[in-house]
Amino acid sequence: MTLQEDYVLTVHPDYRSGVKMKRARYNEIIDFILHTLEHEKEITINRLIEKANYRFWDELKDETGWYVYHVKLDMEARGLIKNERCDKKKKTFIVRNNRSRVKRNGIHPIADVPERTSELLARKLRLKFVELFQHEPVLVNSPGVINLIGEHTEYNFGFAMQAAIDKSVQFAISPSANSYSSVYSMHANELQIIGEGEPENLPGEFRIFSNTIRHLKSKGHAIPAFDCVFFSDLPTTRTDASDGSIASGFVFSLNLLFDLKLSVLQMIRVAQLAKNGKQEQKLGIIDHFTSILSKEKHVLMLDCQRLTYNYCTLDLKEYCILVCDSTVRNASAQYILEERKAECAEGLDVLKKKYPSVNSLRDISIETLIDNISCLPLHILKRCQYVVQENERVHLAGKYLDVGKLKAFGQSIYKTHEGLSRLYEVSCPEVDFLVEQTKHVPGILGSRLMGEISGGCTLNIIHKSSVNSFTDELGSAYRSKFGLDLKTYVLNTSAGATLLSEQKII
Repeated sequence: MTLQEDYVLTVHPDYRSGVKMKRARYNEIIDFILHTLEHEKEITINRLIEKANYRFWDELKDETGWYVYHVKLDMEARGLIKNERCDKKKKTFIVRNNRSRVKRNGIHPIADVPERTSELLARKLRLKFVELFQHEPVLVNSPGVINLIGEHTEYNFGFAMQAAIDKSVQFAISPSANSYSSVYSMHANELQIIGEGEPENLPGEFRIFSNTIRHLKSKGHAIPAFDCVFFSDLPTTRTDASDGSIASGFVFSLNLLFDLKLSVLQMIRVAQLAKNGKQEQKLGIIDHFTSILSKEKHVLMLDCQRLTYNYCTLDLKEYCILVCDSTVRNASAQYILEERKAECAEGLDVLKKKYPSVNSLRDISIETLIDNISCLPLHILKRCQYVVQENERVHLAGKYLDVGKLKAFGQSIYKTHEGLSRLYEVSCPEVDFLVEQTKHVPGILGSRLMGEISGGCTLNIIHKSSVNSFTDELGSAYRSKFGLDLKTYVLNTSAGATLLSEQKII
């Protein structure tokens, strides 16, 4: 019997990591709690543990309370039970949740927490690696990235606020006894030999592995043959959702495996080139910064010109990050992006003639823009106005988080969307609709377009208690308006690229 069959990793209603326990014990405790609630209807946690001590003391001794407490949290997260406060008795009771496991309008309630945690994924990855290559790997987790505030500021050398998320690409990797390197994609069920050939001849994600090796060898690094299995559970909210995390995680893995002694900035630069494939491509470096350097419960404040950063605590308290995927993708997104870059460059050229010390739009104030309204075509003025204001919002958002002003932080997110939609003109009716609907929900602090151009997702800061009802109502309204199904994801911040602890995996 495999490890996955023997053990369960519980989940937490606040989306934190759970604990590992034997599956048989886990099922036994769940049955006990449900049976107790059939007779008691409501019960306090202290009374529940007291009853459990009568039932399990001979087997569990003083660990009984630990088991009951963590299974109780797991059942809350899965929507099987809930807590109800009785002010008259001044107590909180555990009761059955009769609405649990219900699927409404095609959307699962947030209580249906997926059992696939990063540790469970790593176990599956390790087992697949051993099955394919018959030796043990090291395991690396490379998180995905979200941008909280600071859209379209990177190529304008501005500022951005980003965070790593608890969805990731994971790698099992080890030196190979063969003369060639083998890479297996577990999510695509595909094996490729990575050799000296042209990366363009490889399919999709495998080009990143070849590009990485090519760039490292061009810098004089010897890369011995290796075996690798990788898997991504990143939501497909962007057309290149996992590419950045694959590039960052693979460079991080090789640096560990072969002691390449790369600095963090060197790893980031190689990952950027590996993803883009071309030296002249400058975009994407801040995603690699975030994927490698992030801290859990923090955001990364990035200076896209100086490539410096600092951390800011992200304490959302009773709120969480909810991503709503419109499922709309615009085939012309790359063309629109290049057009916006050219428009910003045009505006900068005009302003530099009058202000020679200006190097980028970050050096321009909104007052300076106003003084030069007559010098700039309207559409150029709007693009520059958005970038200047977005840079200011990043700084303000950091200050709001420092002092715990979550409502003001949320308003900054709304203002970003207004700028993206009206000034930068990269939104679309579907995304605008999703954002507009949130303004009537008391439990939402902010919402905006993120990721794609003329499509993609919205990022929402929402009260945890509002997630279920909001996704139900929004999903129904979105389907009625556009005939499309809405996908939703609750995300948490996470640490950057990490070597996974062997004790947690085996």
